[in-house]
Amino acid sequence: MGLPYSWQQTGHGSTFEPGDIGLDIVELGGGKITSPVDQLAYIVSAERPGRKIRFTLHNASTDRHQTYQVETARGPVAAGEGRRRFVSVLTGPYNEGDYTYFGTIFDRGAERVYGASAILPPPFPLWKAYGGHRARSARWHYYLGKKSKIGSGAVSARAFLWLWCSLISGKSLPEGVQFWHQGTCGRCGRSLTDPESITRGLGPICAGKAAN
Repeated sequence: MGLPYSWQQTGHGSTFEPGDIGLDIVELGGGKITSPVDQLAYIVSAERPGRKIRFTLHNASTDRHQTYQVETARGPVAAGEGRRRFVSVLTGPYNEGDYTYFGTIFDRGAERVYGASAILPPPFPLWKAYGGHRARSARWHYYLGKKSKIGSGAVSARAFLWLWCSLISGKSLPEGVQFWHQGTCGRCGRSLTDPESITRGLGPICAGKAAN
């Protein structure tokens, strides 16, 4: 599923022009993740209720970007399933709070999908995209939220769906499109200092526990 490079030139699809916000992720110690396996793992790595991870998609050729937040849901979880993740996009100047919700990632649960005997599930299960509203793999289902204030045609929503479809189908991002995390482990939130951990977005212990 392709997305025209014009999305890098039109901001969020909201009324706010992004300017240079979000790039502090790069300037303040964030790390670039290059592997599609690690990029997907980082997006869904947070398991603790209320935990938030943030990442920026940056086009080096146009110097434009989108900054996203993925927050793990609180409350009860259905039997056999994992926690939902709420996807938001930065739509204001405050990097810590100006995020607008637009989509949800559902976790069907590794044991439910792959079976209790599965040691390591396949990194990229069968997947399917449905227009501009949802896309899913065997385990991870992404839907544009019914309560979203951002439509499926908005730049930010289209860019995330394009990223999601690329990653769950095992495709690397095009040359020049970079994926930057905020410099902390996606699963536990601790600072990353080891070069290998920085390029993965997960510490050595959490990498062994993170969802695939």
